[in-house]
Amino acid sequence: AGHWIPDMFEWSGCTSSLDSSQKPTRKSVRILWEQLYDCDPDVVLIGCCGFDLKRNMMDSIQAMDKLKPLRAFREGRIYAADGNLFFARPGP
Repeated sequence: AGHWIPDMFEWSGCTSSLDSSQKPTRKSVRILWEQLYDCDPDVVLIGCCGFDLKRNMMDSIQAMDKLKPLRAFREGRIYAADGNLFFARPGP
């Protein structure tokens, strides 16, 4: 995550599960599965910029085996969102 996504986290009252050395910056970075497993987030939102809801849902389904070890998966808190609509446009 990068660009304005960290601002969106802050404005929404969310905090990143990544430790401070891994937290997103203004520059987009790839987060490895091992990093995700290490922080074991409460919620996972799959809303990739440039992809609509259908695409993000398909990607979520394809990644299901990799998502299964996460607490968010076990507790039913993995969500797909329309990245084009909610995350690919700058502005409040």
